[in-house]
Amino acid sequence: MELNSSNEVVRAYVNGPGMDQPIERLDFINGTPRNRQVFHADGLGSIAALTDANGEPVQTYTYAAFGGIRARTGTDLNRVTFTAREALGDSLGFFYYRNRVLDPNTGRFTSEDPLRFVDGANMYIYVGNNPLIFVDPTGEVELTTALGVVAICALVVSCVSDCNSRKEDGEDMERALEVGKPRRDSLDDFLNNPTDDALSEYQNADDKERDYLQNDLRDKAKNAVHDACGPTTLILQGTGGMGP
Repeated sequence: MELNSSNEVVRAYVNGPGMDQPIERLDFINGTPRNRQVFHADGLGSIAALTDANGEPVQTYTYAAFGGIRARTGTDLNRVTFTAREALGDSLGFFYYRNRVLDPNTGRFTSEDPLRFVDGANMYIYVGNNPLIFVDPTGEVELTTALGVVAICALVVSCVSDCNSRKEDGEDMERALEVGKPRRDSLDDFLNNPTDDALSEYQNADDKERDYLQNDLRDKAKNAVHDACGPTTLILQGTGGMGP
């Protein structure tokens, strides 16, 4: 709640179950709630917009990486913005993070980390210089946001996919070497003993390898189309729209 000099409630907040999760605020006039506004946060938890009781935008915000407000609409007083933390209300736009104050102009805290080197050698650094996926609601230690979890999961999936791709490439190479062995052997036989029979053996092995590679490429193309289109491929196959 926010109180005036007469100790009267001028504004009250409704918060979610987690830390720094404002849901709505109520403005009071003479002790009576007169105005209700709803907070809308982005993936980092920063307030992107406030709407009124009718769902109409009252204020919107866009931020620089470390919380400086690049653009805003609306003129209502609102101190809760970047990562849903409170602005100090001064001209510098500093943010209060419970144990420390963040300067969005430098991307640094204005005092040393009370936990000392828990976040690294620089005791003034904010979230390890990665404010796009981390937050520090207490001013003591960085935490991963939901957006950060998604980013990390995407990185893990990418690494696993790359490993699987490399494994498949290796398997393809081994299979190609195995399939090409009869052709290489028959070519060696022909070069050592250039007879008609040796030439015929080489040509047969060459034809078999060519047929295998063509069928292998066709199967891979069909699998790629199926993975991309899903059930659509099955429908086309069922109606004769795609070959065997």
